[in-house]
Amino acid sequence: MNFIKQEESLQILPTPPILSSQHTGWSNVGLFYYRHPAHSTTEHYLTHHVLAIAYNQFQLKVRKDGKSRTQLVDNGVIQLTPANVS
Repeated sequence: MNFIKQEESLQILPTPPILSSQHTGWSNVGLFYYRHPAHSTTEHYLTHHVLAIAYNQFQLKVRKDGKSRTQLVDNGVIQLTPANVS
């Protein structure tokens, strides 16, 4: 999944970003501001590193190495997800 390409992100996310750097001409880096309702996504992996900052508290269910876990993400938490991790 390449979030820099909005058409790909909309395959798993319910809404497009509120703000985006998509039309800035930046190469291999993107900045996006999302505000989603509660939703589920299909299992996927990212083709690039993602740095996410939580704006509100939510529960995140993660599946890694065939194991599922649920974690509570608090407001202000910063999460780095490396590329190509399934």
